[in-house]
Amino acid sequence: MNKFQIGDKVIVTAHKEEMEYLCISAKKDLFNLVGTICGACTSWDNGSMSYKVAFEENIGGHDCNGACKDGYGQIVNEKYLKLYDEKKSEDKIMHKKEYEKKPLEQQIKEKYENKRNVLNARIGFTGGHEQTLVPKKVYHDSMTSTIVVDFGDSVGKIKAKPTADDKYDPSVAFNIIAAKAIYKRFNFPFESDMSSFETKITAKYLLHKNTGIALDKYIKYLKNMVQTFLQENEELEKAEQIRRNQKAKNRIRKERQKQRRQSRK
Repeated sequence: MNKFQIGDKVIVTAHKEEMEYLCISAKKDLFNLVGTICGACTSWDNGSMSYKVAFEENIGGHDCNGACKDGYGQIVNEKYLKLYDEKKSEDKIMHKKEYEKKPLEQQIKEKYENKRNVLNARIGFTGGHEQTLVPKKVYHDSMTSTIVVDFGDSVGKIKAKPTADDKYDPSVAFNIIAAKAIYKRFNFPFESDMSSFETKITAKYLLHKNTGIALDKYIKYLKNMVQTFLQENEELEKAEQIRRNQKAKNRIRKERQKQRRQSRK
């Protein structure tokens, strides 16, 4: 029996980067957005049930094969959906109003801190010594497109070595960063003449032996964590630009008001 029926009003319970089995990625984060079930389908990769959802706003999606307005549709796995409770929506609106009273920068920081907490919980880094494998800060060098990940005092700052043309290769960067972090965390000597295959196998062994976590899962986790830091920095920079623009507008407005007062004398 299907979990939802056509016409059911649903709400998305996960952020876009946390969701798997998303057939066509929407441009907008779907978390907390409300939509209506307009069809069902079985995911091709794992056989789980997914639903065509027509959202109440344009999310940069698609038309669910003609089931909704173009741009408003998205196929979402059932585990990221729950029935929308109209009665509780008023409480959420009140909470949103309280949240919006906070400074924009604080809202942005809290949003991304929550996202990182979710990622930490999913991989199992919720406390203890393995917090040393959790990125604390991320630095981006736009000149070389290099990302430096700071893991804190125990592991320190790690970056992948640039290739010959001094460009960062994202296809191997996170493998390198993950391996270096694991070697430092578990005090394993890194030999410069080791092949990339030997390095990866050893890192995989060290991580799984000490944490029970697969290396591929940790690399994916690192990518997602770094993405949250970069997105946060981008939003904070935009917020700062908005603040500067507003200050400039206020100065111009005050200057014009001053000029008008002087002209009346």
